[in-house]
Amino acid sequence: MMHDRASQRYRDRISKAAPEDVDYWLDQYADVLLRATEWDASQWGFDPDRWMEADRAELASRGGRDWPHEVV
Repeated sequence: MMHDRASQRYRDRISKAAPEDVDYWLDQYADVLLRATEWDASQWGFDPDRWMEADRAELASRGGRDWPHEVV
């Protein structure tokens, strides 16, 4: 759950944003507000370690480097 002050900062940014930036700030707010953590998943009976097993194996196969960046 988002802290009240953080939530208020997002709402302030959304209300003061230029029309072309409102969608961006709404997406950011929703992303942070609705993000579940590994702790949440454990509380709901899901196993985050099993979910992320393939991702961790992929990361390890690249020597621990983060996901590759697309080059255009």
